[in-house]
Order: sequence, then structure tokens, then C-alpha cells
Amino acid sequence: MTITIQYLEKSDNESYRSLWIYGITEQAMFFRISPEDDLTTGIPTRFTPDSFTLGAYSQAGLVGIVSVERDAKIKVNHKALVFRMFVHPDAAGCGVGRALLERVITIAKSTENLRYLYLTVLYSFRLISRFLFWATSGRTSIS
Repeated sequence: MTITIQYLEKSDNESYRSLWIYGITEQAMFFRISPEDDLTTGIPTRFTPDSFTLGAYSQAGLVGIVSVERDAKIKVNHKALVFRMFVHPDAAGCGVGRALLERVITIAKSTENLRYLYLTVLYSFRLISRFLFWATSGRTSIS
């Protein structure tokens, strides 16, 4: 499977929303949010270098998403939250999640004064935590 990772734009809202709603309804066990609690009607970021969403595309269309939001407060703006990550089950095991996280890490490393990425995961998905540890060579910061 050939995967292309790119920044999502406002025009990608419909395909983003479709994949996200599928994730939180059909794959609910993987999320801390229920469809009833999801008040976001579109891509949850501001389309800036400090607030963006990436999409993973295959021949089938959008198959993976991840969002990043840098903390705006001065004392903690060296940190960013990685959130709303989802890969469609049809693309699972094809390296989509890895490609998305590698791209996030690459972008973070080139972002001035950004030193930490935070990703919360359910206990049963410790593999993601291990990947991030590997991708940063065991460092606690990305710089």
C-alpha cells in the first residue's frame, strides 16, 4: 500500500469528519470520547504551523489522521499535544500510524523551540508509546 502524508486543509473537512465519525462510532473501544461528547464539527486545528492536522492517503482515500496543537501559553509553548489519531482498520498493519507519527516528529524537530510532544494512549495500546520512545532514540525530548 502506497501512503502519502499531507497537511489537511479546510477543504478536507468532509473526508476528515467521515473518517473521525467512523472511528469514534465503529471503533469506539479505542477512544476516550463518545460521539455524543464530540462537539467538533470539523478538523480540530487552526491550519497553522502550531496547530495542524495531517492525513494519510492511499488509493482508497483518507485512511489515517493525526492532529497536533502547540500550547499557546508562554511558559509551556515548548510542548505540543498529539491527539485524535486514527487509522482505518482496512489500513491497519500497513505502516500508516508509523508514517503519521514519524512525520509529526520530523515537523516537531524543525519547529523552533518545540521540545516535547505529548500523546495520551489507552493502557492497552502501549505499542504506540514504545514507538515514540524508539523514534526519539529514547530521549525524553525531540530536540
